[in-house]
Amino acid sequence: MLDVKQLNAIKESTLQKMRVEDGQITHRILIGMGTCGIAAGAQSVYDFLIEMKDVYHYPIEVLPTGCLGMCMFEPMVEVVEANDKHTMYIKMDPLKMKEILHHHIKEGYTLYAYTLQGVKENA
Repeated sequence: MLDVKQLNAIKESTLQKMRVEDGQITHRILIGMGTCGIAAGAQSVYDFLIEMKDVYHYPIEVLPTGCLGMCMFEPMVEVVEANDKHTMYIKMDPLKMKEILHHHIKEGYTLYAYTLQGVKENA
């Protein structure tokens, strides 16, 4: 059985791996690829991001992740910045992702209309 010190070491190691610190990567993009995410079109969003990263050399790391727990908002994409700011975009598709890449990744501002908060405010 692990003691508290060992558990804290594992926690810190995991948190270090989650941080965006590589000088060549400015953002980590996580795509919900659980069953509901894939059924809602997450695979096309993932494929689009990989293509854009390779073609246009965006300084991003694209990673699939499991279920994010809010099926009605899939496909969901979480953008993690180097300053540890997390932004969750909902109901994404390749066209919306193109906007996210341009505005959020390249120019540095959040497109609130595509976030859960933005959807609630516009409802």
